[in-house]
Amino acid sequence: MYRLIDNIADLEVEISAQDLGQLADNTIRAFYQLVVPAGGITAAREHRLAVAGENREDLFYNLLNELVYLFDTQHFLAAEQQVLLCTNRRLQVVLLGEAFVPGRHQCGHLIKAVTLHGFRIIGSQELVLHVVFDV
Repeated sequence: MYRLIDNIADLEVEISAQDLGQLADNTIRAFYQLVVPAGGITAAREHRLAVAGENREDLFYNLLNELVYLFDTQHFLAAEQQVLLCTNRRLQVVLLGEAFVPGRHQCGHLIKAVTLHGFRIIGSQELVLHVVFDV
């Protein structure tokens, strides 16, 4: 699903999948596992995302920025997600989760931003998203 790449200053991750829909699902799952590694998130609240981009890299960059924004502004954590639509330029997803609760949720990485450095999606049979987070 995803693997961490040794990087001293940032958090470098590769996320793999068989298609764009699965890549979106795995990307969301990886993001929240990095933020709250122990899980324990309750699917108490629904949040819908509609993300657009000029191409698939732009789309996934915007998706990750949206997840960072949701956590920064609402402390939102997703326990489950359902990808409703995923094309090279559009993504619609339903997130089910709750707000971060100190003491109940284990704090993992504090992701401050998604960087464009090395951001890419490679492959056609198996897709691999390479992303570097500023932590």
